[in-house]
Parts: sequence; C-alpha cells; structure tokens
Amino acid sequence: YRTTQSFFPEFVLKDAVVVSAYMMIFFTIVFFFPDLLTEPAARIPADPYTTPAHIKPEWYFLAAYQELKIFPNELVGLSLQVVFMTLLALFPFVDRSKGMGVKARPLFTLLMVVGIIAIIALTVWGKYS
Repeated sequence: YRTTQSFFPEFVLKDAVVVSAYMMIFFTIVFFFPDLLTEPAARIPADPYTTPAHIKPEWYFLAAYQELKIFPNELVGLSLQVVFMTLLALFPFVDRSKGMGVKARPLFTLLMVVGIIAIIALTVWGKYS
C-alpha cells in the first residue's frame, strides 16, 4: 500500500489526458466550426486602402485614442502620453513621507483621484465621439 503518488507517470499522465482533451475540443472548433466564436464579418479580407468610419480601438485604448484626437499635432499627443507614463512610473519614488494612508498624503491622493476621473472621462468621451 502506497500513500504517496509519484510525479511521473501518474500526474504527467493525468495532465497529458487533460491537455489532449482540450486540444481535441480546440481543433474541432477551429477546423469544423470557425464562425462559432467570431462574427462572420471578421472573415472578410481587409482593404488596406480604405478605413471604415466606425472603427475604434478596444475600450482599454479609448482614453489614449481620445487624447490623440484632442491634440492636432501627433507629436504633442504622443509626448504627453510618454510624460504621463513616466510620471506614473516615478510616482512611488517621489513621495518619501513616513505616513501611510490617504490622510497622510493629501496631494498624491488628489492627483490619483483626478487622474482616475480623467481616464474615465476620456474613455467615455472616446466611446461616444
């Protein structure tokens, strides 16, 4: 009577069975039912010379998309995005106060709230513009 199972071959065999079942289902959908999980319009070849008027990025890019639409010069819009991402990356190194929490850092809390509101507003504006 054995109380433990060895990794090989017991667990390897179980994992191989699960992976094989998943791959069978995946390849069945891909080869026999390709339109099951996508829209039929997604299979129409793209025309590289025309862009549809209704095209928009996914929701997580809408704030950046709207910011680029606000500024007529692309260099200014991209530069602002680089500056904001750099400030976001340096944000933890700027505040060296001893206190932790929202009340101990009112300026950074205000900046965080304003930033979140700005991102949400730009996302909604990009969705409906």
